Amino acid sequence: MNNFQFGLITRAARNMEATVESYEADFEALQAQIAQLTLALAVERSLTAGYKAELEQMRKQNPNCQLLKNTSLKFEDGKPKTFARLVFEGAFDKQANALGIPNPAQYRKN
Repeated sequence: MNNFQFGLITRAARNMEATVESYEADFEALQAQIAQLTLALAVERSLTAGYKAELEQMRKQNPNCQLLKNTSLKFEDGKPKTFARLVFEGAFDKQANALGIPNPAQYRKN
């Protein structure tokens, strides 16, 4: 092997090493982003559990609350929607639309 060939091989090896280092950095950044998104999802799920418990407790303590009364609208499974549910759906859809999510109803229980 002559010096020219050795130089080409050395340069190619350095380029490959730089590429691998770049991919490793990208991978680490993606792992950090996944960790942040996983945490955000866990927080959202925890909030949902808290809101459900809060609503259930409100039902128990205020059985005559108008927000907890059924409307004539139904979920796909036939169960009636409450007035509170209609408030939830309106707020959910408004926020989803503001965030650029098309057809928000497909992302909530209907």
